[in-house]
Amino acid sequence: MDYGTSTKKTAVGFTSTNGDFSYKVSYDYDASGNITGLSCIASETTGGAYVGTLVLADNGCQNINLVSGADLATHVANFITIVTKIKADVATAVSATTTTSAS
Repeated sequence: MDYGTSTKKTAVGFTSTNGDFSYKVSYDYDASGNITGLSCIASETTGGAYVGTLVLADNGCQNINLVSGADLATHVANFITIVTKIKADVATAVSATTTTSAS
């Protein structure tokens, strides 16, 4: 039986708040710094009502599902901000790991 090669991934989670909305974010990345999955569950900061789910797949495709009446532009802008921060954090983490490994 062949199970293939295992790839080490790092999983991270955090909550980001911007104005009236809170985003529960979880993502993982591999040793090369490729984000292999990212999801955000959006909710209202007051009352915690579910607003939607925003996903970035490992192939770069984005999937956004929002409740009827939700402001698409607001959530897309917040998602872009979150993804940009994650990409910077992953690059820093991979760089630090590579530097530590080389020492």
